[in-house]
Amino acid sequence: MKKFAFGASKFFLGSVFGCVFVLLLFFTQCTYAKKQTFLLSNIALLLFGIALLVLFLSLDRLQQVKLSWRRPTVSSDVLIYGLCLLLFSAQLYISYNIYFETGWDAGLLTENARNLMHKQSVDIRYFSNYPNNLLYFFFELFVFKLNKYFSIFSDTQQALCVITVNCALNTLSCLLVYKTAARLTLKLYAFFGFFLAVLSFGLSPWNVICYTDALGLIFPILTLYVFIRPAKHKWLSYVLSAIIGTLGYFIKPQCFILLIAVFLIEGIYALSEKHLLKPLLLSLLTVAITFFAVKAGTGFLCSHYHIQLDNEQSFGIAHFWMMGLNPEKKGVYSAEDVRYSRSFVTASERTQANIAVGKQRLQEMGFFGTLKQLAQKMLTLYNDGTFAWGKEGNFLQTVFDPPNTKSAPFLRSIYYPDGSRYLYFTTFEQFIWLIILLLGAAGLFSSFNHKHAKTLNILWLTWIGLTVFELLFEVRARYLYTNVPLFCVLAAVGIENIRRLFCRITEKLSARLPAKKIRITP
Repeated sequence: MKKFAFGASKFFLGSVFGCVFVLLLFFTQCTYAKKQTFLLSNIALLLFGIALLVLFLSLDRLQQVKLSWRRPTVSSDVLIYGLCLLLFSAQLYISYNIYFETGWDAGLLTENARNLMHKQSVDIRYFSNYPNNLLYFFFELFVFKLNKYFSIFSDTQQALCVITVNCALNTLSCLLVYKTAARLTLKLYAFFGFFLAVLSFGLSPWNVICYTDALGLIFPILTLYVFIRPAKHKWLSYVLSAIIGTLGYFIKPQCFILLIAVFLIEGIYALSEKHLLKPLLLSLLTVAITFFAVKAGTGFLCSHYHIQLDNEQSFGIAHFWMMGLNPEKKGVYSAEDVRYSRSFVTASERTQANIAVGKQRLQEMGFFGTLKQLAQKMLTLYNDGTFAWGKEGNFLQTVFDPPNTKSAPFLRSIYYPDGSRYLYFTTFEQFIWLIILLLGAAGLFSSFNHKHAKTLNILWLTWIGLTVFELLFEVRARYLYTNVPLFCVLAAVGIENIRRLFCRITEKLSARLPAKKIRITP
């Protein structure tokens, strides 16, 4: 059963990668939602990436066989900690120079947190529709109150305290990519995964957006790291990972997919390894307790701040399924669908209506129309290495005067969607994203005999589950963001597989070459 699950995960994720690369290489000219613009085609970027990988592997092979270079004697862990400190400093500096206030949900939550801190009313309808954002809302309120108590930032810049937390969690996520990858492969390849993490999300401008994406980044990678790390009391790792994963669900549902994969794979392993059954059941119990504790906690805070939510106005899963099937919006957010769902008084009426509209859309699209919708959603999801940066409504809502630094205009020209260097930023991030996808696919060459086959299976199943989740419901490239650290871990495994294959090929080629004759003259 374990081997079957491993093979099935490999097959289905391989199918996902096959579809992704076909779409990204040959169908990017098709119309799809939230299309990002790049200076070079994906084919050109991927070929350039493959050339760099071959060059890197060739130099590494040359160093092993022909030359006498020695690797640095400094501890790799010490080096990583130093780099993380530099990264955090760079994140703070970049954020300080490009900070702005955005619109959409992120801006609305920030505005409501400010209103509540000043004892003003909040948007009851929004939180009734989207109660899943309550935990983040109270987190932001708590950080604002801490900022006011310690007088760190002024009222006009109080969001910078949340941004500082975002930068700290982002840096920790990069560190955990290295720590987790080092459990699965050699530290050299773990460092490569860390390098990709820094270039992908470590220096991402999403740090300045006070929303669930930046905060949620830490949860999947921390859940995995806690679960796989060696521990004297292994049951404690199960409990802690269950708590972290469940808290992640209340920040971003996509953060919970990893924990579902853990339960599925652990359940399969428990069929033949009975000692895993008790900690697995304990983990499930922990999830239930944490779930109800968070519900009770947010309910108490709502009561404390006199926020009277209407539970009948909550948007259920059927609403997002219906929106994901909207052919006009191609599966992304639809204001018209939101208005339609809000027109119903009770949750049961809304759910029935959403299901009816969803079925009607499926019938109208037909089989091939549905395939087209799914292909367009895949392009929206995977063909954007910036993860839909600048693609939300009223994105640059309030742009502040540049700080008194020479760097601010330069950094804004890179990160602002209307900046003169913005296309260089999007193209570079797309290049890094394609490398992560390529190496993630290379990770599939791992065999069932791999020392950490179970962990790889969990990661593969998570990637499959995340893709299916986005294809079923409302889609955004941004919804991949919280799980990118996991993808970087798989990329580290992938580079090891590629290097092993490369060494095997070069050894065979060198063995076939005729030995060089040496003539000795008297």
